[in-house]
Amino acid sequence: MKISILIRADAGGALGTGHVMRMIALAQGYLRRGGSVSLASVNCPEKLVERVRSHGITHHTIIAAQPGDTDDAQQTAELAKELDAEWLVVDGYHFDYEYQKYVKQFGFSLLCTDDHGYSDCWHCDVILNQNLDANLRIDYKNDLLNTKVLSGPAYCLLREEFLDAQTEKCTWGSIECLLVTLGGSDLENATEATLQLVDQACERPLNIRVLVGADNPHLERLRVFESHHNVEVVQNATNMPEQYAWADGIISAGGSTCWEWLYWGLPGAIVTIADNQLPIVDALTVARQAALPLGWFNGAAFGANTKPLSEWIHEPAKVCDATVANGMIDGGGADRVVSSLLGELFYFRPVSLWDFEMTFSWANDSHARLMSFSSEMISREVHLDWLKRKLADDKVWHQIVELNELAVAVGVVRVEKIDASANAVISINLSPSIRGKGYGSQIIREASQRYCDESGETCISAYAKLENIASVRAFQKAGYTCPVQSDLQQGDAVVMFFNYSVEADVDNNKVELRNEI
Repeated sequence: MKISILIRADAGGALGTGHVMRMIALAQGYLRRGGSVSLASVNCPEKLVERVRSHGITHHTIIAAQPGDTDDAQQTAELAKELDAEWLVVDGYHFDYEYQKYVKQFGFSLLCTDDHGYSDCWHCDVILNQNLDANLRIDYKNDLLNTKVLSGPAYCLLREEFLDAQTEKCTWGSIECLLVTLGGSDLENATEATLQLVDQACERPLNIRVLVGADNPHLERLRVFESHHNVEVVQNATNMPEQYAWADGIISAGGSTCWEWLYWGLPGAIVTIADNQLPIVDALTVARQAALPLGWFNGAAFGANTKPLSEWIHEPAKVCDATVANGMIDGGGADRVVSSLLGELFYFRPVSLWDFEMTFSWANDSHARLMSFSSEMISREVHLDWLKRKLADDKVWHQIVELNELAVAVGVVRVEKIDASANAVISINLSPSIRGKGYGSQIIREASQRYCDESGETCISAYAKLENIASVRAFQKAGYTCPVQSDLQQGDAVVMFFNYSVEADVDNNKVELRNEI
């Protein structure tokens, strides 16, 4: 049976479109896991409603005088009951403590999305804050016991259009094509102020593409803006990956758009247009120097010092830290949140080159080397070459395992089928920080099931040194067969052999584990 969730979010006017757009990303993550998703709004422009529906998300309209009022809470709760929703997810600063307390009395699990601690007290099961350093800035006070706080960019919600389009980060160079995007509505016309700033900062002609929302009231004024740059205005762009691919630099507001261009790898400069953006701006610009701060668009200092912007346009890597910027967003945020909502202990994600340092450290851990068939230390060059080959091999299922509670990587699992006629072979290496805590067998079992589900394979073999008792026990506890001595010899090491089979029970939608010799 599909598990249903109801998302409650609004858009339009001063709200912009950010709340609904990031909820589309969460909905897509839930749909990828076979769930059913509905989104309800009091206010939402029709074009955005069409976009919501185009992703397979059912849209409902809530009739209320104001978003977040009593009528809103009552109708939302009734709709969630009608949909038999297990989770209610709310994204908006009007879903205050009283709203949360009202809807929780109907027995739903409740997730509240936050950016800056908009409520003094909370009454929900999960709080999601995808912003940098959220755990350091905000002490969430909650009425409920065992509330989870999912905080930081590991939980950044990116839509599938970005995940499907991006394969590698772009290289930072002199900016020729500049993207400017300051929110869907931009009621105070921060966009024009920013274009004036760019005019002052850069004499060299640039190609500037300005993105504005469907309800931007300054559209015609922007279209006739006079500049020595080539300025193009695009309204209601829906192909954001194409826009990022066109650009080699971006000026944006300090909202969730930052996560998109950071994931893409663009050098960025940030204009502050709202108080709730300050935590993101400070974390990206002051604490990490991953982007250039341009300040408040309506502040007296805006435009007073154009030198930093001029230098950034000429050579962004000298002004900002490209390594920090490019390593910040990995695109797995929505899947992490969904995994947590489903109550899973672990989150699995594909290994990437960004994991080189971590996996290199684990591989050369003294215990790992002692229990490996080759106990010699591994050089950086050898490990990097090996990792690149494994990542390029489509017969290798290579996953980092994270502990959901902390969003921290705790191990790496690799399953590969070297010969078409032979069983796939599994190997696992855990972070020294969690060895001996009982996670090994759980990771092996879940990884084995996931691999078989995804690949269609039914048997997996595992090898270990005879003296590696902890590994032998972990594989047995995970459902692998009793070990038998193999004729495979590597030096004086005796190799143990395991076999694991998964048989799908289609009628009951379950997976049955079967041991074999």
